[in-house]
Amino acid sequence: MADALSEAATELYSLPLGEFTTARNKRSADARASGDKGLADRIKQLKKPSTSAWAVNMLARHRADEVGQLLELGASLRAAQSELNADELRELGKQRQKLIAAVVRQARALAEELGDPIGPAAADEVGQTLQAALADPAAAAAVMAGLLAEPLAASGWGSVNVDDSVAVPPRKAKAPVTSIAAKQLAKAKRRVADAEAALEKHEADAAKLADKLDALAPQRKKLVSELDELEARIAELQKKLTAVDRERGSLERQHQKAAAQVEEAEVDLGEAEAELKRLS
Repeated sequence: MADALSEAATELYSLPLGEFTTARNKRSADARASGDKGLADRIKQLKKPSTSAWAVNMLARHRADEVGQLLELGASLRAAQSELNADELRELGKQRQKLIAAVVRQARALAEELGDPIGPAAADEVGQTLQAALADPAAAAAVMAGLLAEPLAASGWGSVNVDDSVAVPPRKAKAPVTSIAAKQLAKAKRRVADAEAALEKHEADAAKLADKLDALAPQRKKLVSELDELEARIAELQKKLTAVDRERGSLERQHQKAAAQVEEAEVDLGEAEAELKRLS
């Protein structure tokens, strides 16, 4: 009977809110007609979910990934409580409320999409149910099972009375998968492995470059020596060039003087020839 009841509950609590009662009564009548009076009575006793409980059930069915991520965070937060100081806990509480508010907005949008919009009061109860799921693993499993008849409530990080809110105990608790802490640890391990591999590669590259540098050292030493010799030769030639330039300057001045004397002699010669011609 337990499996049959769970199967019926899973079907009924996945329906639009307005179809629940009619579908429940039909399932109960079918069970009775088949001769299973006990199952018929148990199905008939299934409570129509409150608006907020229905909205959470719809989240579990249509937004399972988002709800699962939120509940994974809850598992990690519960594990971290003892390691945080008061300021960190307060900051954690603010972040948790922001996440809950985001999922509540998804619940309202989903309910409207499914044709049964929820009001502010029901939205508040959705938030309280998610808060309870973050606080208690059993509440988290109940939320993921999608069989809530009433919203859940928790005060702080403590146990939650789940039995009074679920239609039937879930056949298999849909506890959140690997916690965020475990995922972060795995990610950190991968990062360390990648960093070690990168370091090994860079060290090998650096070693190769060091070998090339060592191989260039003798060649560089030879070139430096040749450069020193060339610089000494350039200095010597510079001195000789300076001496040549100095002698050249002296000769240019003597040449200019001689050229002037030639001009003067030419003038005197012209005058003498003129005088000679005149006297002859």
